[in-house]
Amino acid sequence: MTTLVAIPTAPAAAVLESAAAVRSLAVEEAAAARPVRLRGHLLLVTPQRNAIVLLDRDEGIYVELERPVDRTLQLGDELEVTGVSDAGNFAPIVKSARVVRLGPGTLPSPRPATVAELNAGGFDAAWVELRG
Repeated sequence: MTTLVAIPTAPAAAVLESAAAVRSLAVEEAAAARPVRLRGHLLLVTPQRNAIVLLDRDEGIYVELERPVDRTLQLGDELEVTGVSDAGNFAPIVKSARVVRLGPGTLPSPRPATVAELNAGGFDAAWVELRG
């Protein structure tokens, strides 16, 4: 007679699907390499650091790439980024294993900001407009 024994396993971590979800992680949670899958628009390219900023429907997030930035990417392109969370040096970020260009796109209108808001540091990886 065969007896089956259930061996408890840790539940798989839920995939984080928004920049806000990644950015809201505590340092320890972000450092635990939680799975991430984001869709959004290319806001910034930093080729010297192999990094981009992706703007999803809510906010932006810094994404470190494993490979050099694809020089054919254009600002506003719609991308899908998969990777894992990381604590980052300032705020939680994504370390990317894969970036797929889904097609051309346009950036949404920037969020109006004041100098005081910028000085407060709350617009990391954000698309803002300053007048004056």
